[in-house]
Amino acid sequence: MGTIKPSTQQQHWNMVYKAINFADNHLSEPITLKDAAANLYMSYSHFYHVFEKLAGEPYGHYIKRHRLEMAAGLLRYAGYSIGEVGERCGYATKASFSKAFASYFSNSATDFRRLRELQNEKRTLHLTASKIAPSTQPFFENQIVQEVTLPSFILYYDLVPRENDPIGQLVQGVPQYDHKFHEILEKIQLPNARVITGTLDAIPVTNYEQLYMYFGLLVPVQELAAHQYIRSTYQDQLLSKELAGGRYLQVTVQTNFVVAGMQLYGLIERIHTEGYYKLSSNNFFLGIIQPGTYELNVPVI
Repeated sequence: MGTIKPSTQQQHWNMVYKAINFADNHLSEPITLKDAAANLYMSYSHFYHVFEKLAGEPYGHYIKRHRLEMAAGLLRYAGYSIGEVGERCGYATKASFSKAFASYFSNSATDFRRLRELQNEKRTLHLTASKIAPSTQPFFENQIVQEVTLPSFILYYDLVPRENDPIGQLVQGVPQYDHKFHEILEKIQLPNARVITGTLDAIPVTNYEQLYMYFGLLVPVQELAAHQYIRSTYQDQLLSKELAGGRYLQVTVQTNFVVAGMQLYGLIERIHTEGYYKLSSNNFFLGIIQPGTYELNVPVI
């Protein structure tokens, strides 16, 4: 058999990313492989084989894994009941969610909430910390935390190719992605829009090699002219998702890119440990003000 042309390979990856975006945007709804294939105007068979080959798992398995890992993140950090978590992640009943969760994690949802450390936690933190100098303190400590109210946003984003090293690939791609999205920001001229990075997954629940990191631009929902410009100019080039507004804990830090990401995780852990707040969703993100200055944002209730 001949090799796949680079242009075709890129088209296939774009299809995979759109399918991941589709699943992430419909997390609380029933989703099937046929739904995703129809959304991409592809045949069921072609979509099935392309996704499994490139993503390394069948689409149905990805949806189940993504839902349960996001649920695990909410169980650990959010303030919702087990039934509410299951509903937010696409399960019709508490019983069906509890059964699926226990089968996947070998822990009941109740027992999972009591775990002091997750299976992937040390490894993910170690692999991320390996991207910075050994002398650098990566964890969040005594920075000033403020509570702010943010509007609802639409995120326009690129998924970063992970190649079994998602954080490494993200760091490598920062100059390219940062330039791309700051260029869009300059064109729409909105002081309340922001360039950000984050993950679609649940850190530290998701296995490091399976993390999907993104780089993108947050635009408030009410900025209709900006949305029209982005959609008409970039058409299918950017993925999108909605991020709910509300209360966020926010911290501005002066450091390097990877340390800022580690400090974001440190802030989430501090919230979890101190118990004054609970996360409202897994939609935490790192705002990029300029090189060396970053903004940690964590949605809370």
